[in-house]
Amino acid sequence: MATAIVAGVELQLDLGPTAIPESTRDGIPTFWLHSSEIRESVRKLRHEVPHPFRMLYDLTAVDERARSHKNGRPTGEFTVVYHLFSYERNAYIRLKVPLEGDKLTLPSIVDIYPVANWYEREVWDMFGITFDGHPHLFRILMPRSWEGHPLRKDHPARATEMGPFRLSDAKLDAEQEALRFHPEEWGWSEAGKTRIFSS
Repeated sequence: MATAIVAGVELQLDLGPTAIPESTRDGIPTFWLHSSEIRESVRKLRHEVPHPFRMLYDLTAVDERARSHKNGRPTGEFTVVYHLFSYERNAYIRLKVPLEGDKLTLPSIVDIYPVANWYEREVWDMFGITFDGHPHLFRILMPRSWEGHPLRKDHPARATEMGPFRLSDAKLDAEQEALRFHPEEWGWSEAGKTRIFSS
């Protein structure tokens, strides 16, 4: 535990004075950051600190709107959570960003951690949180025709909250079209039957 405290103090100095530490049961150094600070903090942890955090282990979100006990946490309707891992330290760091209001937006970190491409798409798909600068921010788990974001607390979750499912011919055609692969969305062009990468 003492080692975790020392590591936490060291990392707080790296992140700067506005990072708010949080005590956690798992002992992972955890810090709350403002949305305007997350991108630079992640970049610094990846490239500048000794024994850097080279791996984005996870990126997820939590709908906090029904939470009644904040326990001193920063206020926010949603929390975006970043878990980074350092091979040299054999240790994690957790970064949390509170978001509220109509525009739930964070800067993308895809250029810092390429694996964030899929994580950010999942968070947008499930929670409706936008990542500015993401190259292909569209659904990754739900069909493209899906309405709403399933992990929001106000999204219908049970059959009793939704009407019977109907798949008309028109809707079937629309669903099939939504599944069609469009090479141009991925930076590809199609010439005849040969797909050529366009730089």
